[in-house]
Amino acid sequence: MTDEHDPRDGDEPVVQTRYSCNEKASEAVIRALAVAEGVRPTELDLLYESIDPEALDSLLGDPVISDDPPTRIEFGASDYIVVVSSNGRIAVLELDGQ
Repeated sequence: MTDEHDPRDGDEPVVQTRYSCNEKASEAVIRALAVAEGVRPTELDLLYESIDPEALDSLLGDPVISDDPPTRIEFGASDYIVVVSSNGRIAVLELDGQ
């Protein structure tokens, strides 16, 4: 990710948020997807249908701010692409053609 404000080659996020050491990355992803869908988090399909939440949390851990490029994980969920970075940033983008 070369520009920390641009999560995916110029695509405009539907939702941008952050996670911190007080919240697991998977919980913040669920929160962000709920905002994108305009529903409560409990109304979403299970995140397990898109990615293993424990693996996501294990790979990212607490956010790390450094001069090195962040680790970035992208996956599809519902009608969106979710981009989660090890620096705590989360972006939810619409799939092409939406």
